[in-house]
Amino acid sequence: MILVFAGCFSPYQGESGTITINFGNSSGARGAVWPDSANGEPGEFHHIEHRITLTGPSGTITRIVKGGDTVRISVAPGLWEIQIEDFCYGELFALGSSEQPFEVKAGQNEPISIKMLRASHATFYTVGNSEWNSFSDWLFSSEYFLILTEDIEAFGYSSTNNTFNSVNGVTIIGNGHKITLSSADTGSLFTINGGEVRIKDVRLIGHSDNDAALVTVNGGKFIMESGSISGNTNNSTVTEGGGVAIGNNGSFEMTGGTISKNKSTMTGGGGVSVNGTFTMNGGTISGNETSSSGGGVYVGGVGIFRMINGIIENNTGASGSGSLFVNTGTPANNVTYGRAPNGTDGGTFSSTDAAIRVINGQLR
Repeated sequence: MILVFAGCFSPYQGESGTITINFGNSSGARGAVWPDSANGEPGEFHHIEHRITLTGPSGTITRIVKGGDTVRISVAPGLWEIQIEDFCYGELFALGSSEQPFEVKAGQNEPISIKMLRASHATFYTVGNSEWNSFSDWLFSSEYFLILTEDIEAFGYSSTNNTFNSVNGVTIIGNGHKITLSSADTGSLFTINGGEVRIKDVRLIGHSDNDAALVTVNGGKFIMESGSISGNTNNSTVTEGGGVAIGNNGSFEMTGGTISKNKSTMTGGGGVSVNGTFTMNGGTISGNETSSSGGGVYVGGVGIFRMINGIIENNTGASGSGSLFVNTGTPANNVTYGRAPNGTDGGTFSSTDAAIRVINGQLR
């Protein structure tokens, strides 16, 4: 898709020239006309941020404008280059630049054109409760950004609405909204079987009589940048994990947010159960519990856990394994975590035969 922004130089009395870009009069200036709901209805985003960078004789000038605003920038005479980046909810979706440097003269009033090109093939949807529950499952062949517009009550095993199969890349931007598992249903809010699913600023909430982790990663990759996973109790004797369960072929990367107040009553991993790969680069895992091992994180015999940064604290587990438990048979080099606890530290770490290697972060 090509968007054309009409820009011009306005007359200016003095030694400078003025560059004027009127986003409100340009096609797609407020974010292009793309589907606004899961039903494919056309819509227009108003959460667009235009970042303008001018480079010329006096250095680099940067301006940020919202929506359909008009920006006027006084610059010194000479050759200038212009670059425009468009962001929707912080995600880059379009780029534009002058094809070659252009000359600015005092009093000049000569239009220029900037071609805006899609930065990716991503599609942006705004999604409410009805749109979320209308999907049969997630089988996207291209990158999607799902923008939540309200709180959502979702379903678990009785529906395939929350199953992601071989997706190319789905980012769920919550804007502080929550996705809550219906009290009338059980199962995982998200079941990821392939591809990549990323969440930002969304609250995932379970309930006290569930039979699965709130997020199950059987395959592919789950990325948590911010938001929370909380309030879920897994009472199953078969499935592991209260917050997140990572299967042998699954991968979970946590860079921010919190996993808290989850419980696994019969199996290990009140916060996270790891049989695949878990990389913790940030965020907090706290206040989780299990009647078994690993109130915060449970690492199974084939699991890989890398804690580069972040905090795991105040979790409760059996046999002195409050924050982290590493199962028998886990290779020593499969577990890397942060700052070593002082003494026994109330059962922070427990392992039958695995060694640890310290990098950073806090485990307490």
